[in-house]
Amino acid sequence: MSDIKKKEVFALIGDPVGHSASFCMHNAAFKALGIDAVYVPFRVLARDLKRAFIGVRALDIRGLNITIPYKEKCMKFLDKIDKYAQKIGAVNTVLNRDGKLIGYNTDSDGFIDSLKKDKDINPKGKNIFIMGAGGASRAVSFGLCKNRARGITLVDVKDYKAKRLKEDLSRHYPACNIQSILYTDKVKIKEAVSNSDIFVNATGVGLRSDDPSVIDIDFLNSHLLVCDLIYNPPLPPLLKEARKKGLKILNGEGMLLYQAMRAFKIWTKITPPEVL
Repeated sequence: MSDIKKKEVFALIGDPVGHSASFCMHNAAFKALGIDAVYVPFRVLARDLKRAFIGVRALDIRGLNITIPYKEKCMKFLDKIDKYAQKIGAVNTVLNRDGKLIGYNTDSDGFIDSLKKDKDINPKGKNIFIMGAGGASRAVSFGLCKNRARGITLVDVKDYKAKRLKEDLSRHYPACNIQSILYTDKVKIKEAVSNSDIFVNATGVGLRSDDPSVIDIDFLNSHLLVCDLIYNPPLPPLLKEARKKGLKILNGEGMLLYQAMRAFKIWTKITPPEVL
């Protein structure tokens, strides 16, 4: 009886995962490159996260993407973390190397790639306002600082998270002017947004079509580039309102593509075609 060739398995872990386009992208890349592998999404509840990583090892899943809300929480289940991901404090890509799980962050450079390639914008010298201070915000803000942004303002509904991220960024990038503002201080928020070049929604608000806008639309001035890391729906509430005002907008599709290409190369050592 001939041996059955083992198909390599890659996976997405998060909650929710139904909105993700990673499944289609990675499977298309595997097919185009003739790689005998499959990528599957797994919705994992918070109480089951530890068991999920035990399963990854037991089933020899070769690589993972980590999505909301586990980009920070997953780190304690890994054997090793890349230095840059460790600095960021968030992981979105995991490589299983001979049973050892190694964490990386491709979101950070993926966002910068999208800014530069999709909007021809270099963040150097720019002021950026970021709503949210979770794993996605960490990736974006560290990427912006690494690319010599002038200043970053952070706001989160959980004020302590914005303050903690501010402290982490300031420690690693003292030349960048970092501030956090209380979520309830609308006066300071309005002032900070008006002094910014780029606005980024790094929260999950907007994943549902009936979600409210993450910021008072009247705070957004005509010179802003308004970014929302959400890509499904492709035009979340924030970007709908911003487009009505005639503002430049950028959704998360580019970031998704560029971070996925970097993840794919970590797993396979092959650069996938960008069209996928």
